[in-house]
Amino acid sequence: MKAPVRPTGAVGLVAAILASLALASCAASGSSALPPSPTVVHVVMRDYWFDFNASGIPRGRVVFQLTNGGQQYHELALIPLPPDFPPIEQQVEGKNRQVVSELVSSPPLQPGASDTFAANLTPGRWGFVDFFIGPEGSHASKGDAAEFRVR
Repeated sequence: MKAPVRPTGAVGLVAAILASLALASCAASGSSALPPSPTVVHVVMRDYWFDFNASGIPRGRVVFQLTNGGQQYHELALIPLPPDFPPIEQQVEGKNRQVVSELVSSPPLQPGASDTFAANLTPGRWGFVDFFIGPEGSHASKGDAAEFRVR
């Protein structure tokens, strides 16, 4: 078995420098290629309304931190709304409802409980709806529905 051939002299020095530069550029580009931290939006679910900053939700990756600040169970769903979709309040209270699919939702949360989910938001209309149905009825029909716009 022959020993591996190692470059010597100027060729060896050039190879060592190129290898060092390649490693340094990988390390430098790896740290600068990280995406920025996502925006965090706090949503407090109250009994029949949501407490959140509707004007501060940007496009892109958003983390929603949910807290049940009410006395009832709540189950929050994030829904993309088509441009021709009627206002969310009309949908949850009206008889002629259109079907939409939720993007993500929390499990039913007892009072004081928290949950977190993330979503990639595109510009347009979005809605929060509480789909929990308890002895008091549908939370959405009692006011647990809100709409916001992503620019």
